[in-house]
Amino acid sequence: MMNKINKWALYFLPLSIVLFFYLNNFNRFGHLLLTTPVFILFLIHTAFAYLLLSLGFLVCRKNKAVALLFTSLFLVFFFAFGSLQDFLFNHPWKFFKLLSNTIIITLLFLSGCLLLSWWLKKRKTLVVRLNRFLLLVFTFFLVYEAGFAFMYQTLRADKLTAQPQQTFNNTPTAKDSLPDIYHLLFDSYTSNEQLEKHWQYTNPLYSQLDSLGFFTVNKATSNYSLTALSLNSAFNMNYLAGNKKERIHSFDNFLLWSLNLENNSWFRLLQQYQYNVKLHSLIYEPYSTKAKGNMAHGSPQSWLRLQTFEKVVFDPWRLNQLKKLVGSSAALPPSVATKFGAMQQYNLNTAEQVYKDLAIPAAGPGYAFYHFLLPHYPYLFDAAGNPLPVTAGTLGLDPKGYLQQVQYSNLLINKLVRSILANKPAKPKIIIISGDHGFKDFQMGATDTSPYQTITAIYFSDKNYTALPTEMSLVNLYRFVANKTFKQTLPALKDSILQGE
Repeated sequence: MMNKINKWALYFLPLSIVLFFYLNNFNRFGHLLLTTPVFILFLIHTAFAYLLLSLGFLVCRKNKAVALLFTSLFLVFFFAFGSLQDFLFNHPWKFFKLLSNTIIITLLFLSGCLLLSWWLKKRKTLVVRLNRFLLLVFTFFLVYEAGFAFMYQTLRADKLTAQPQQTFNNTPTAKDSLPDIYHLLFDSYTSNEQLEKHWQYTNPLYSQLDSLGFFTVNKATSNYSLTALSLNSAFNMNYLAGNKKERIHSFDNFLLWSLNLENNSWFRLLQQYQYNVKLHSLIYEPYSTKAKGNMAHGSPQSWLRLQTFEKVVFDPWRLNQLKKLVGSSAALPPSVATKFGAMQQYNLNTAEQVYKDLAIPAAGPGYAFYHFLLPHYPYLFDAAGNPLPVTAGTLGLDPKGYLQQVQYSNLLINKLVRSILANKPAKPKIIIISGDHGFKDFQMGATDTSPYQTITAIYFSDKNYTALPTEMSLVNLYRFVANKTFKQTLPALKDSILQGE
């Protein structure tokens, strides 16, 4: 029987399955997968495929065609497992969610293999045809994916980041007269209206800032509800170019915008006036390890592994579920506790970084951006700012935890602002307090704008706020600051909310 199978088919079928998996993902994620770790993972997966085939040959010495068939079926199961499980788990029908269980999926696959093996016993010549059919199918898939990649240039590195740049006036300004600019961003800080509506909490923040000479925006909104998109739009002083698919909430889009956080008009304007720039943001280190508290995305190779059967051990929550079967699971997977503990520490470190930067003498004007993961989930601080233990209980989505972190954020804002104002009091300053989006867990429908309602407050040393509006979205924030600081004449854009982005 083995003589009836072309040798090239024998050796190409496992490789075609691996190649299809990677090529399909290249068309999905683009150039973000062009990394050394991904290439190494490809080599490992290829070696695994042929090691599995070799083991099959040892078991089925008398019928290598059978070994090829079941090796190929197992590879298909291996590479499709994670995606299939996610599809079943996210399906609205409860029956499909039940099927998403790791053990159930695996048992169904093994049962199918046993039934197929029994059925083929009396149809041995059919094995060869099935191998040829699988080879034909995956060859077609490869040709299709290659054609798709060529037609749409899916590996083009600038497909999401070629944003329109602002044109600035080159207005001469004395270096000593340029203000130091500080931006304290509090992630997911919702509006006073939302706090009153959902928590019955009258927020004292604006009155506190008013007493310090700030201009507080009565109605502030974000244009996007995803941090990376919101920041890129604000820094570039424009709405993001590209189609909606390029701005959906996905870890590849998040990573792509994070990697290009500095490629914007605002930073280019700062460079024009020789500002010393300090950028402290968790998303600015997109390849940070779990120990540093990676916020929204893993590395590109982890995206691939979570689609395969490796998800069982790579996803700590799934592994924890399996451990429960033998009674050895912890309430919280250790890697998850480490990750969220690092996020907690990140906020403490960022606050400390403000004081460190203020203590460093600067020769010229400076711009400092501090991104706090507050009052954003996880809710690991009480209202006084005391760190809470990282447990399954504190990692819940209890809205009371969010309110506590709003109250802690207010304390932090008050202390940091007073420290900034006291530092070099004769030096002109601009201080920006803002969110990047609002609270998302109360979203009621597609037209609900509550996830976009946030805060914005601005301090100018001369207290001249005549050009600032009482309603503002973040896309215009740095337009007003640029006009004030560098005598630009940028018009305000229409304040719009990009629903679902």
